[in-house]
Amino acid sequence: KFAGLSGHAMRACAVYPVVFYLMFLKARPVVRHVALAVGVLLAGMISLSRVPVFAHSMSEVLLGGAVGLAVAAAFIATARSEQPVVVGRILVALCVPLVVVMPFTKPVPAEQWVREVAMHLSGNEPVQYKWKLEPDRKRVLHMRQAI
Repeated sequence: KFAGLSGHAMRACAVYPVVFYLMFLKARPVVRHVALAVGVLLAGMISLSRVPVFAHSMSEVLLGGAVGLAVAAAFIATARSEQPVVVGRILVALCVPLVVVMPFTKPVPAEQWVREVAMHLSGNEPVQYKWKLEPDRKRVLHMRQAI
């Protein structure tokens, strides 16, 4: 199964470090750094929780986490700079129609597109699989024996 990256890991790693950073923005530097570390730790735990439930492989979780942490780091670096980025009125004016129209549009099948590109680049045929409500018993036993 190909998923590319874990969306849960990406979102957790992009959001939680930033939230903890902003919550303690006015605190002493030591407290702010500890809060940021707690945010990263929480994001890491959420990310890693996707592996035991067989929702994603470790590589998908690591890739999603790396993308999310890169976004969080970019935001925090911008927020820390002495000259933060100022959002212009023109940019806001361009975004308002998108926010108004987006709830009424059809979702884009981006995951399907990524899968098709990956299969084309790899030269493999897509594998058809069915989701099960319970984990694969052989895989669970193999994972337990590895521990």
